[in-house]
Amino acid sequence: MKKIIISLFVLVSALQVVAQTFTAADYKKAGWMTLRFYGGQRSSLKDHSAPNWLIMDHGVGYDFDKDADGSTDLTGGWFDCGDHVLFGQTFFYSAYVVLKGYDVFPEGYDDYYSYNYSGYQAGGDFSWEGGKGQPNGIPDVLDEVKAACEFMIKATPNGNTFYSQKGDGNADHKNWVTSVKMATLSRNDGGQSDGARSVVKNPDDGSMPSFCAATLALMSRLYAQFDPEFAATCLAHAKYAYSYASGKKGSCAAAGSFYPANTNMYTAYICAAAELYWATNDNSYKQTALSNSGQLKDYNWAFGYNNNYDIAAYNLAILGDSNGADWLEFYVNNYYKGKTSNGIFQITDNWGTFRYLGNAAFVVALYDKYKGRTQIDTYVTDQVDFIMGKNNASMSCIVGFKPSSGSYSSFGQPHHRNVYLSDGNNNSNLSIPSRNAQFGFLGGGSGYDVNTLKNAKADKYEITEGGVDYQAALVGAFGYINSFLSPVNPNKFGHPTPDLGPEQTLCGTGSATLTATVDLSNLKDGERITYKWYKGSTLLSQHNGKTSITVTEAGTYTCELVETTGSDWTTSGKVVVSATLPDISIGDDAELCKETSATFSTDVAGDGITYTWYKDNKAISGATTNSYTAYTAGTYKLTISASGCSNKSAEAVVTSQLPIVVGDTICSAGTATLSVSSDGEYSWYSVAEEGNALASGKTYSPNITKTTTYYVQDASSLNTTAGPTYNDLQGSQNYSNQNYVQVTAKSAVTITEISAVIGNVYYASAQQLTVTVNNKEYKSKSVQLSNAGNYTFSFESNPIVLSAGSYKISVKPDNAGFTSYRNCNYSSFPHSDILEFSKGSEGDYAYPGVFNWKIVAGSTCARTPVFAVLDPDNP
Repeated sequence: MKKIIISLFVLVSALQVVAQTFTAADYKKAGWMTLRFYGGQRSSLKDHSAPNWLIMDHGVGYDFDKDADGSTDLTGGWFDCGDHVLFGQTFFYSAYVVLKGYDVFPEGYDDYYSYNYSGYQAGGDFSWEGGKGQPNGIPDVLDEVKAACEFMIKATPNGNTFYSQKGDGNADHKNWVTSVKMATLSRNDGGQSDGARSVVKNPDDGSMPSFCAATLALMSRLYAQFDPEFAATCLAHAKYAYSYASGKKGSCAAAGSFYPANTNMYTAYICAAAELYWATNDNSYKQTALSNSGQLKDYNWAFGYNNNYDIAAYNLAILGDSNGADWLEFYVNNYYKGKTSNGIFQITDNWGTFRYLGNAAFVVALYDKYKGRTQIDTYVTDQVDFIMGKNNASMSCIVGFKPSSGSYSSFGQPHHRNVYLSDGNNNSNLSIPSRNAQFGFLGGGSGYDVNTLKNAKADKYEITEGGVDYQAALVGAFGYINSFLSPVNPNKFGHPTPDLGPEQTLCGTGSATLTATVDLSNLKDGERITYKWYKGSTLLSQHNGKTSITVTEAGTYTCELVETTGSDWTTSGKVVVSATLPDISIGDDAELCKETSATFSTDVAGDGITYTWYKDNKAISGATTNSYTAYTAGTYKLTISASGCSNKSAEAVVTSQLPIVVGDTICSAGTATLSVSSDGEYSWYSVAEEGNALASGKTYSPNITKTTTYYVQDASSLNTTAGPTYNDLQGSQNYSNQNYVQVTAKSAVTITEISAVIGNVYYASAQQLTVTVNNKEYKSKSVQLSNAGNYTFSFESNPIVLSAGSYKISVKPDNAGFTSYRNCNYSSFPHSDILEFSKGSEGDYAYPGVFNWKIVAGSTCARTPVFAVLDPDNP
């Protein structure tokens, strides 16, 4: 094509100094959030304590895709969007684009945390402001993409095998549940309880393996200084993926038609060849890339997972190909900068519009880098600022991001199932827990009215969904901006980093000793280091060279490790020293019944901290440790205190269904008097379960020679079947919507199950069969009615609890027009002293037939411990 001449206006515009709407700190925070989002997409972690900071905390272990394709380990990679499938169409592209941003703008990426988020996990704080991340000497972007590359290595076992997809989108989308829960479901519901999820193996596609090869080759080059062995593995599998791609000249859509095919696999193939050339210096790869330069064209759309011309053009330009350079210039000036309104790139796509702003910004940033420009292009910041909140709604489109100043809101209800840490329906009442508040997820939006995103809820997936491809280029755009406004010296990476340990407090001691722990085993020959200490930004020159210091003032302290022999690198670690006690929690409220005690505790510990426990605002004698076990109802409070600091307290409420008991303390061997002050009949035991009763009644007086625990239980406890049985049902009668069974609870009783018999059905169709109590619908199920069908309703998880009184209970179908068995002689059934059946709606008869009433009466709690204490020191 002919070389495009850019206008004077465009050239001058590109060289303008950015007129900042947001601060440098805002761009750093947003870059950190949008990158760390990929940690929330990590797949196949075994449980909620593993590195994925989003995993729902209910303790269900899972290991998605451990035995995929028979016995192949395909764990790992990134979930695609708010679902739990890995779609190769977006995954391989996204990993490459995220990594390419770091390759091009390395000064724009820092090291705030480690691969497994250990600092955030230990500190219980995942926020930017909390600063709990523990740097590991590796840029965070490499930690995130490493998780993707670990899967790519598994997906490319040789040059003839390639796995491009894990899971089935149709099955996965059936249930709004977390990945932890979904793994326990059946394959038909997206899980693996009855067999491994489906995979796509050896697709007739050259695009996905090309991006896989490009990512692994680039990773091999960037990661070599940190782990040469892993880098070599990446390169070997990059060659496998490239070999596979070389034999596939087409592109294919995702299984289930969730994502279309790449428009031209050769654009991805160019990237693979270029990256393998830069990783190996093998000129044949370069020639392959250049030979496909003619594949570039005016695609008249925007950069994305299925339109990769822009990044192919950039790579060709860097290889010295003039055609690639010309096309890159054409895309930037005639498309992105040529199709704007009020400075914002315009595209006629109402699904995920905002992703294209980040994509456009990234392509322009690549072009600026190629041209060697030394000032920020305002086009890039215009697109990014719109996403950050400079828009018609003054709302950030990034979940959890708010700038340091200004009246901005933040997009708060994404279509993403893991982020809410709960299983259920995607409705308008969802809220993100504080742990995941700064999720960093880019909402897609619809058109350019941000109010559509602001007002939409999680169920509006076409507006509120995002994904790994939505923000891959946006991460690179932040890298570009931060490389100007907050540049990082990449020389510091790969060198030892001081670890100052967890947050410390001056409370109770007045001082704190800070020690810099450093692994110096990876120092290069001849390198020498020294230590510099800072309080905030102030150098503490009196501490220079020391590995340990003692401080007496609160603040953030930094130890800087400085190489002194000319290698030009520094690393640093920091720790917060506070003059306030931390907030505490002792646990959730508890009810005593099945469990006869509740233990409360705090993990806050330290020299000089004291503990005082209270029950109903009265100090508990002798309760001075960090934990306390409660056996009775009341409000329990722990107060921690330390000299020089204000007290901190937390409380929990204990309710109890257990009987109120009174123990006894005697000073010498003899008789202890134990009693129950609650009404009822009771039995006494020496063991918590089973065993024979020792005595009955409200008092018990055992002889003891040592402190002994006895147990008492409500003797009226009953768990049985009452009412008519199936054999007691006889005759038939036309059904009426008014039919019911009349029952009278003589005392409190719980119904856990009932069965109903329906017969001679006129309309044998699928209907709802509904249980009602006093005409209020209680539970229903969809059934295919048939002659003399029996239908059982279990209420174990939500029992029908009746207090003393009369009730009308029925089982009603949707339609009348059938006959039902009737129940007779209701007064003669067992346990009528607890649940009495009397005449129903039809005089001597009640319809429809309801039988086998499973009831629980009396206390069903565990036996209550009663303490007989022998204490010679307590006369």
